[in-house]
Amino acid sequence: MKTGGEAIFAYVLPVLRRLTVEGFKSIGRELDIQLGKVNVFIGANGSGKSCILEALGILSAGAEGRIDDGHLLRRGVRPGVPRLYKSAFKKLRQRPCITLRAEFGPEGRQATYKLAIDNPMENPLDAWRYRSESLADKDWEYKNYSRSNRSKNLPVDSQTGLTGRCATDPAMNEPVRNSIQSLIDYAIFSPNTQTLRGLVPDLYQRQPIGLSGGRLPEAYGEMLRFQRQEDEDCENLEEFLSLVDWMSGLRVTNPSRHILSPNVPAPVRVLEFRDRYLLPNSNRLLAHDVSEGALYVLSLAIFALHPQTPAILAIDNFDQALNPRLARSLMTLYCQQVMKRKGVAQTFFTTHNPAVLDGLDISNDEVRLFAVDRDSNGMTTATRILLSEELISEAKSGMTLSRLWVSGRLGGVPDL
Repeated sequence: MKTGGEAIFAYVLPVLRRLTVEGFKSIGRELDIQLGKVNVFIGANGSGKSCILEALGILSAGAEGRIDDGHLLRRGVRPGVPRLYKSAFKKLRQRPCITLRAEFGPEGRQATYKLAIDNPMENPLDAWRYRSESLADKDWEYKNYSRSNRSKNLPVDSQTGLTGRCATDPAMNEPVRNSIQSLIDYAIFSPNTQTLRGLVPDLYQRQPIGLSGGRLPEAYGEMLRFQRQEDEDCENLEEFLSLVDWMSGLRVTNPSRHILSPNVPAPVRVLEFRDRYLLPNSNRLLAHDVSEGALYVLSLAIFALHPQTPAILAIDNFDQALNPRLARSLMTLYCQQVMKRKGVAQTFFTTHNPAVLDGLDISNDEVRLFAVDRDSNGMTTATRILLSEELISEAKSGMTLSRLWVSGRLGGVPDL
């Protein structure tokens, strides 16, 4: 656990500062989360961590203008029928719609996007209906925009959102426009080993990589070209690659049957690693031969450094296949790089690896840790873990965040 260090950051894009959700899946009563640039959610399986990421995905699709399976899948949201999307708790009155709100920008100058959606549980429609929608800014000199079922001056399909169209208005202030575009570009990435290796196709291609980790060689090559064009120092990339201690080199190349098994499909481009401990004629390894940890390190480096990384993204269960020490060091490095980035790259993580917590500097207000639990009625709650005097005292006595979490003192653990 780290307890020191502060930095001053300048943002090109407004940061998403607040997310409010009500009536979605296990989020029954209003859940209000105040956010930083790096947001890590810990909790038991089924506590609602992924629901928070998906709620933001629904808000993203709503801002683009349509909420249906295609738009949700493209964002990494699991599609579901209204009966499973709407909260249905025994001790909570069933609400007719799901409501969501996002606030961007510094205190006193927020741009706020609100959305309420509905879909009949019996005979559901192919897309959710917009019950209400609004975009407003405070002190950014742009008039408020809103629509609801009672609006008589908006002859539009109730399944079509207007915010994306409104964002093209030349009168809109640039920070507000950028806020909406960053929300529209949001996606939940869940890289898996087979896709990172190039052994199975990625069904949902995005930038910089696919939602499951596809096009990793192409993304790495793009990042290198960008750094050369901008005459950037590759020191940041080298810091990530140094976490893979056996690797002496990495490049993008054409597949060669000399080192590619005939039973492995040949992609257009492949990653070729060099192992410092092997003889020169045997040290060339392709992605399907190397340890999976190296591929996850590279994918996180791409999210941190690639110029086309979404301004807001989520990485679900990023720590899979990582040694605890590697996960801790990787999280530390990722936070450092994202804090220096002017393109925001605001990130939401879910994790089950306690070591990840020891890579977080929660004394930095832009790095926030949340314990996600279900209350006595089964509804999802999210509590921010603040750097209190008690935690500082625990740190001085040798207790790490990971040990505190495993011992149940931070919350976010199963009741076993």
